[in-house]
Amino acid sequence: FWLKVPGAMARWWIAAWAGAWGSTVDAPGLTALAVRFSDCPVTLRPQFRPSVYIYQAVLDFSMNSFAVDATPKSTSKVMNSDELWRTKLIEPGTSARVDVHVRSTLGTEIEATYSIIVARQNGTDNKLRALTVDDGSFTPTFNPRVEDYIVTLPASSDAAVLQFTPMDIGQGIDIVAVGGTERISRRLEAQPQHRASAAAFPISVGQSRTLKITVHPANEDPDPRHWRSYTLKISRAPCPPSSPLFAPDMGACSPTCNDGYFRDYGHSRCGRCAPLCLKCSRWSTCLVCEPSSWTKFRFITKSEGFCREVQVPWSYIIASSAAVMVTLATCCLFCCRAQPYGKRRIEISNTESDSDLDLQ
Repeated sequence: FWLKVPGAMARWWIAAWAGAWGSTVDAPGLTALAVRFSDCPVTLRPQFRPSVYIYQAVLDFSMNSFAVDATPKSTSKVMNSDELWRTKLIEPGTSARVDVHVRSTLGTEIEATYSIIVARQNGTDNKLRALTVDDGSFTPTFNPRVEDYIVTLPASSDAAVLQFTPMDIGQGIDIVAVGGTERISRRLEAQPQHRASAAAFPISVGQSRTLKITVHPANEDPDPRHWRSYTLKISRAPCPPSSPLFAPDMGACSPTCNDGYFRDYGHSRCGRCAPLCLKCSRWSTCLVCEPSSWTKFRFITKSEGFCREVQVPWSYIIASSAAVMVTLATCCLFCCRAQPYGKRRIEISNTESDSDLDLQ
């Protein structure tokens, strides 16, 4: 009698009966289900499972159409596959329902239906889906509708690495760092949905700076009243007195600095020496340069506090050597041609007898 029960009740009876009795009847179903815009996948919620029959998918404002891909089990068949694969147009701010009808091929004529509600954004959303700072603690916890935050970083974080995910991939994101020279302003390019973008801003030990993130809607509305700005006041903890210098090569606070770095107490960090310098007291005062290498024809000298690599004019040396060799070869060839071949002379002594000549 359960075959006559429609919808979810019939599916429940199929699953319960098959699971309890070891499945002498294979219920119809899918092994894969996806929504796409052209070749760009659209996030399906919840994530597909063969036992879940109702889903939602949200298209970004720039996505004006969609199609559905459904792969049946080996013992099932999709009854309306031609309709699913056909591209469907959808207007901004509207939604459409797509049903996938699956039937068993074992002769039982049992059917199951998967439903997807597909909606397209209207392009006016100006919120971020997610916002984090690596190793940072947010106060309060991020909420897309809350715009002001305080973020605390440990001393071991040499930069504020911002991770943000837009609600719509067509949104424009402007990021401005106050209290520094860095500025990032860019329009997000098309990418898979819900993928985070990143931007890094250096922060000195024990210092603070403010990041302002402005979100422009995907419909490119020029009215600033329709934009949204998030403000992050980010502070980095100082190093402890026992290890007052942050060492970038170790990623931690340290009482001293390794070779290649100098103690910069003004910025509470180990500063990097100038190029080619192994030890220095400050960036412009090198004490020990990298060694020269005769086998590699690399020569390092120290001049005015900096290490410099001597530029050997190899191209000039090679060109000059080639010219000398060509000149020598030309001279040798000329001299050899100017010397005539001598004729061989044979003199016969008068004292030799005729008999001797005959014998010879």
